Amino acid sequence: MHLNGHKVDCRYRFSLNYFKGAGRGHGEGIEASWAESKQSGGSTRQMNHGHLHDTLNDFHNYWNWTKLQGLEKTQAETAERSTSSGTTPHAWVVHSGMKIQIKQYTQICAVPTIEDHIEATNIHVEAEDEPLYLPSDFLPDKHASLGLTAMAEVEYQLREGKANDAVTSLCQAIVHGMVLLKTKGQHSCWVYQNTRALTYINNVKKRKAAWASRYHLSRTKILCLSGNTLMDNSPPLLDQDLFAKNAAGARGLGEGSKTDSWIWTFRKLKGMGNNEKTSFVMETEKVQWFRACANMEHWIEEVEIIEEEFRHLVHGCEKMEAVWKELSKSLQKADMYQRMATDARKCFLKAGGQWPSADETFSEHVRRRRPNLTIDWDGLKD
Repeated sequence: MHLNGHKVDCRYRFSLNYFKGAGRGHGEGIEASWAESKQSGGSTRQMNHGHLHDTLNDFHNYWNWTKLQGLEKTQAETAERSTSSGTTPHAWVVHSGMKIQIKQYTQICAVPTIEDHIEATNIHVEAEDEPLYLPSDFLPDKHASLGLTAMAEVEYQLREGKANDAVTSLCQAIVHGMVLLKTKGQHSCWVYQNTRALTYINNVKKRKAAWASRYHLSRTKILCLSGNTLMDNSPPLLDQDLFAKNAAGARGLGEGSKTDSWIWTFRKLKGMGNNEKTSFVMETEKVQWFRACANMEHWIEEVEIIEEEFRHLVHGCEKMEAVWKELSKSLQKADMYQRMATDARKCFLKAGGQWPSADETFSEHVRRRRPNLTIDWDGLKD
């Protein structure tokens, strides 16, 4: 957060997201104890300097002790997370029906074979719920008897096109919203300008919700036409999918733990050859690729850092055990640190951690366990 107060050039040059060996360090972790330490103000504000320092030292020592007691469990959970996505009559009828569904109007169906179904319709139904008698309004096993097989194929293709258009427009709305937010922060001042800017931003949010709703409708109809079979080409659209990393600006807080949604590659490569796909990806996703590569390297470093912290925890507990055995006749503290060291060893092994062998240094151990990150660029081009 401190780096966000500097100019953009500093955010690129000094960001921990690109520093070798930084891992996924929590830069704001040092501030976690401030809220608790401020509660001691009522009793420390009348103290002299010496008494104040001693009291705050006792407070933070207790804070560190409580962290140490649960450290092996927390590190084990973190390690597990770190190691573990030509117009035809049929086409005209279907397309007209879809337009009416979006605008919530009614359609007079002119297909003779479904006249009986129209007569049986409840006349008191709400306009937006009135069926339009498109092939997607019938079960797939009735398409042949009603003469809707050819029309069902046409509707399926049009629904796919509508879903693709909805996702494309949704991506544009998300990018538009990011640009508006950035512009608002840079140029909008006072109440009048902020109000005008929020009006535009809220309009983009409404468009984004509308395009998401259109995709949901298209996907539902595609499922009806395919017999409710699961489709890899049209996955469900969740709220967390409406997100994108801003490639035009500096890294945002928390972006390193997120991945881009499937909507940004949705059917963009469909129908392309291998060379075209490679060229498309190389040209359009360079920035995101390099950021993802940096994220991958930092997650590998984070696993290595957590493993070394585990080893330090075990060595620290064993050292404290030896100190208490030497300084005190009571073995209560020594036994406590012995149990902590034993529990930490068990959690470390359960999470897949290893210790360096006797004939290798720590650097050699890390290099031996680190996965191969070499990329065959010539092979990708071929």
